[in-house]
Amino acid sequence: NAAGVRSVPGLFTRNERVCVFLESEAHGPVAVVRVGAANVGRSSLAFSDLVTNRGARGGHFTPDAPIAVRRGDELGVFNLGSTVVLLVADPALAPLAAAGKLGRMGQPLWGRASK
Repeated sequence: NAAGVRSVPGLFTRNERVCVFLESEAHGPVAVVRVGAANVGRSSLAFSDLVTNRGARGGHFTPDAPIAVRRGDELGVFNLGSTVVLLVADPALAPLAAAGKLGRMGQPLWGRASK
């Protein structure tokens, strides 16, 4: 909120982040950056015992073998406060979702431009 942004120096640098790197067969590399609000947001992953905002130092987790993730699979859970930033490397993709509009499960966010 505006009061928090004004009163907490460097607020956005204190938010906890979890980056999940995926390899999409159709679109190449994808980064899912999960951001939990500083001191209140808690995030956990479906495939790891990581839970954020517990006072632990940052870390790095690399699975022993690739973890298959299909469309609609749960990556994790936000327990309070959440933002997700998606980074997609495929230059052929164009946004399909309109900024500020409600998104629904299964709705495509990007698509290839029609020729």
